[in-house]
Amino acid sequence: METDRLKYFCLIVDTGSLTKAAEVLGVSHSGLSKAMSVLQDELGFKILIPKGRGLELTEKGRELYENGRKILEMVNGLKQNKAFSSNSARIALPESLALATAESITTEIKEGITVDDLDSGEIEARILDRRIDFGFTFVPFPDKNLDHFKIASIHLASFANVNAFRGKDSEMIPYVIPSSELKENPLSLKIRDGWNSTLTRQTPFRANSLSIALKMVQAGECAIYAPKFLVNQLNARLHKDYQLAELDLSSARKIKERSQRDVFFVKRASEDESKIMKRVVKVIRQICKD
Repeated sequence: METDRLKYFCLIVDTGSLTKAAEVLGVSHSGLSKAMSVLQDELGFKILIPKGRGLELTEKGRELYENGRKILEMVNGLKQNKAFSSNSARIALPESLALATAESITTEIKEGITVDDLDSGEIEARILDRRIDFGFTFVPFPDKNLDHFKIASIHLASFANVNAFRGKDSEMIPYVIPSSELKENPLSLKIRDGWNSTLTRQTPFRANSLSIALKMVQAGECAIYAPKFLVNQLNARLHKDYQLAELDLSSARKIKERSQRDVFFVKRASEDESKIMKRVVKVIRQICKD
């Protein structure tokens, strides 16, 4: 029996829905359903049965879930890199937060920490299967086994090279945007950079990472919609000719463009907030101040 199928089964139970589990995993509903059929065939007994529009655990299914969690925890523990101490925390954040906070987190947690850059949804999935200890997200995926706490709010705006696009019509300014959209999520957000989907903009440039996008913006050929705290931190390290400045837009356009996103701390509901969690939360709160 593959542990991946056992992990999928446990996630279905945790989320309470095959559909929700498929969204978190980024796989098709039919593919996940087939994986469960294969798992049941391997086991030789039913673990899930249809009930209304959903699924219900059988007695054997409940037993498998309880033991499966222990097995997955054991397997994940064996896979951990031995270069890190057993006390090292494993955390995950969205890319913009990871870029802005990794240095400060490393300085604060000198005893060692693993930092991963993950999408919302994937962060929750990895916390549930214990591949990471806790995380931070802009787009919370609710789950009965997780706690989400709002710890900060960030502001986003349009930025470009300090010498670019002066006096140019905002409708004609080219932007670099993420090359992929967000997965289906509870907030129904699709645009990865947080842009107001009711506003138009020119988007001839694409990048699959924020680091690459920021380099493109520094060249002076495109603008970017990004968190203010990230741009402020970047500017502190750049020569004045390559710094980014908020676009000189009309007051009406600025009001329409400006957006706020909340930052959520995510942990397993069964666990108390540890000292390391509190220290990292403190760092995130401090960095997110504009």
